[in-house]
Amino acid sequence: AYDALGGLEGAIAREAEKLVAGLSPPLREALPGLLLALVDVDEQKETATARTIRRDTLLDARHIELADRLIAGRFVVADGSGEGAMIRLAHEALLAHWPTLATLIRDDFRFLGVRRRLHGEAAAWQRHGRHADFLLPPGLRLAEAADALDKRRGDLDQEIIAYAEAALAAEQER
Repeated sequence: AYDALGGLEGAIAREAEKLVAGLSPPLREALPGLLLALVDVDEQKETATARTIRRDTLLDARHIELADRLIAGRFVVADGSGEGAMIRLAHEALLAHWPTLATLIRDDFRFLGVRRRLHGEAAAWQRHGRHADFLLPPGLRLAEAADALDKRRGDLDQEIIAYAEAALAAEQER
C-alpha cells in the first residue's frame, strides 16, 4: 500500500498539492515566482536542485506569505531569523515528485539556466569591484540577459538586475 501511494515522495507531493489547492487566487498566481526562486538547474546534467535564498530578497508580500505557509507546511525550511534568514526547499524529492513544481522546472528550465549563469557572472563582477572587464560581452549571453530583464525581471535577484543593466548600458556606450 505504501508503494502504491508513491511512498514518502508521493505523500509529500500530495500534501504540497493540498496546500496549493487551498491558496487564494492571488497567492496561487504568485506561487511560481517563489518556487522558481528556490530552484537551481545544472544544464549540463539536465538536473534541478534546491537553491537557498535570503528571505529578505522576497520583495513581493505574496511571496513572503507563501514562504511562511510553505515553512509552516514543512515544504520549505528557514535557517536563522530576521533579515539574515535563509530559506530552501525542505525535500529534494519535491523537485521531481511535486507535479506543480516539476512542471514549472520543465517549462522554465532554459530561464533557470540563464539565471544561474547571470548569477555567477554578477558575483564575479561584484568580487572585482564592478570593473567593466567583467561585464557581459556582445553576443548571446548579453542577448539572454536583455531578454531576462525584459520578460522575467521579477524573477531575478537585484544583483543580477544591476549586473545586466550595467552590461547593457556599457554595450549602448560602445
